Amino acid sequence: MPLALRQLSAADAPPFRDLRLLGLQESPTAFGGAYADEQHRTVEDFAGSIAHSHIVGGFIADRLVGVAGSM
Repeated sequence: MPLALRQLSAADAPPFRDLRLLGLQESPTAFGGAYADEQHRTVEDFAGSIAHSHIVGGFIADRLVGVAGSM
């Protein structure tokens, strides 16, 4: 199945939150934030961040598998 790229929207906040928190745990030096600071942020907080950012997501089928951009 091919990879599809598109800008994230607020509707992508739940999988974006999950993927970002996993990344912060597994590769903390690759991010500008810290897991301890972001684990308490709600899905709504992430939706707000997406709305004010330029974040592109990579999707296989409907599954978010990677992101690039800045918050």
